[in-house]
Amino acid sequence: MQATVLAAAEHRAPSEAGERPRRDALWCAGLFVVALGLRLFHIVPAYNLFIDEVTYAEIARNIADGRGVTHHGQTFALHPPFVLGTYGLVIRGFGLDGDLATLAFALRPVAAVFGAGTVALTYLIGRRAGFGTAFGVAGAALVALDPFQIRYDSQVMLEAQTQFLVALTILLVMGLRPAGTPPWLLVVTGLSAGAVFCSKETFGLVLGVALILIGLSGRLGRRKELAAVVGIGLGVYLTNVGLTIGLGGLDAWLQARGNGLTRLIGTNQETGFNSDAVKVSLVSRLTANFDRLAVTYAVLLLGGLCCLLLLYRLRRPQSLPRPLTALVAWALAACGYLVYATAFGSIEEQMYYIPLVPCVLCLVAVLAQARGTRTAWAGIALFVVLNSLVWARVHTTDSNIYRQFFTWARTGVPQGSRVALTEDSAQFVLSGMDLGQWHTAQALQSNHVDYVLINPRLVEHGYGLGDPAFLEHLRSTGRPVFSAFSSTDGSLILFDVRPRGEER
Repeated sequence: MQATVLAAAEHRAPSEAGERPRRDALWCAGLFVVALGLRLFHIVPAYNLFIDEVTYAEIARNIADGRGVTHHGQTFALHPPFVLGTYGLVIRGFGLDGDLATLAFALRPVAAVFGAGTVALTYLIGRRAGFGTAFGVAGAALVALDPFQIRYDSQVMLEAQTQFLVALTILLVMGLRPAGTPPWLLVVTGLSAGAVFCSKETFGLVLGVALILIGLSGRLGRRKELAAVVGIGLGVYLTNVGLTIGLGGLDAWLQARGNGLTRLIGTNQETGFNSDAVKVSLVSRLTANFDRLAVTYAVLLLGGLCCLLLLYRLRRPQSLPRPLTALVAWALAACGYLVYATAFGSIEEQMYYIPLVPCVLCLVAVLAQARGTRTAWAGIALFVVLNSLVWARVHTTDSNIYRQFFTWARTGVPQGSRVALTEDSAQFVLSGMDLGQWHTAQALQSNHVDYVLINPRLVEHGYGLGDPAFLEHLRSTGRPVFSAFSSTDGSLILFDVRPRGEER
């Protein structure tokens, strides 16, 4: 059936063939605008400040100021610099300034733009893979409204830009031809792959495996052309490695890469669901987030199963569009990484972002080929409606408890107060106070601490400083003078721990 549809498409009239690119361009533009609006609406209050945002904002500002890829005066080699450089360019180009929290909030729209771009690329990948316009729009709509996708498209992280580059590379690979590919397309595809490798290595690993699988299939371009794409990408990455070592030293690079590698293979379990030090399991997070991410979980599960179904169908490749091979390889590599990392690696929640787009596309690909289109459309409509309700709830609620605290602290905490911090985000953005990391009752007393800022949920989960006994001490002896609550991040509480009668 699919082969018949493709054969008919090849014999369309020239006027109809010319109309398709114009129609696709209009759909791309419309989907981009809608997706961007969904992400920008209340982007600051909808999502709490995350420690990585503060870190990346500081590095980006150093890049913009000409101090290189540095963090607290030291070379930052934990992640490649491409995405951090995009933030630095925006800071320089738009003259952004302020404390690190203000700077991070100002940079959030950058990630939103790339996230909206991924939505447009999702549509184009679907069209290139043989979807009709309607199913192409459906796939893009699922990505545009997915609450997990939107969250990481709305924070100063590495994921949004990197996923955009992966999707762009897959789209370009879909354009390779068995009869030969123009050299310029190979170069552009290789540079796009190199940008992925220079953004975040986990995404680069998934893309590299996907490109190898595509080359082994022999269905997209000549194998030597896929090898050229991988070679160009690796050349870009190795150039970046050489520059990083030259500027920061071999020891710093080896330490960062060693830490990343051991976390990847699972021998280093400092954080993540498999860590003994962290009291958070995969099941507990799935349960806690189910009311917001139920559709995301369903898409990941169904999309992974659809990837296997498409892989099975590729035994008879003539029955499927040739470019669909790239999509199946992408999803297979992404899901394979996720399964391994979940079972053995030091994985955290944001890594589930990696397979989301390919899983959506695999799910829609199977639905597009199914005969029961009414059932398929009913399922897609249900997913879109449920995600729309979640979007409305998230984007009409102020969940940014750190921003609430920073605003209140300007007048609520006397200048020069000694404040104990038990979490990581506030220490980089609070000013005019004597800050320290005292997290025992004895330390509070001996250092004459005035206030303690604490997030009870982080303590319960094993993150940050302090333990349940310290939290109970604060609740029994301290006086809460500020409290803010977020359904996703828990409470942020400032306790006044000064002896009675010493309040200023």
